[in-house]
Amino acid sequence: MTTLTIDLPTIEEPIETVSIIPENATLLHTFIPSLEQIEKNIPIFQLYENEGQKMVVTMTYNDGYKPYGSFILEDTIGTHPEVILLGLNDNQPIKAKVDTGAGSCSLNAKNIKLEEQSVSFDFNNRHYKMGLYAKHDIQTADGGSELRPVIKLSIRINNESVPDVSVNLNDRGQLDDFLIGMNLIEKLNVKIDPTIKEYLDNAILLLGKDNEII
Repeated sequence: MTTLTIDLPTIEEPIETVSIIPENATLLHTFIPSLEQIEKNIPIFQLYENEGQKMVVTMTYNDGYKPYGSFILEDTIGTHPEVILLGLNDNQPIKAKVDTGAGSCSLNAKNIKLEEQSVSFDFNNRHYKMGLYAKHDIQTADGGSELRPVIKLSIRINNESVPDVSVNLNDRGQLDDFLIGMNLIEKLNVKIDPTIKEYLDNAILLLGKDNEII
């Protein structure tokens, strides 16, 4: 288990709970962001465990700490989550970008070469050859369209593995390695919350007692 050292003051006194927090939830820790994090609009929050899931409750302060929002960590992703493309990149995580305007996922591949029933391509300086699932006519940002090869991948995201995800191949230069389209979002049934990226980047959300990642 990884241990991080982070300078965050904590509240030792329990905070009054309201209906936003399930009655049987266990409070793991309460965090107050540093001044630098407050400037980035990172709120005070509590981390609970409820029925095997981690629940984040954001707090406000006005004559006492009061909850004003919550989400289940396992049911929420940020706009730039990490994904593992099983069978690619040595199963190492890569940064992805959520694109709710895209119908399907897209891999930023290089040297794409089509054969009759297969497609070869480079990704992260590795060469791959995979079965060709289909060729899809994809609408581009400029209003046009282009024919792209499509492969099937199993994708791990948010501690969940999703099999048989259609992924088109497209050389986007220096842009994001992987775009998460609606076909994967709908299978995951998750909420997209841009603020979670700030939590994760500052290693706050995953810190429990004794500053251990949980």
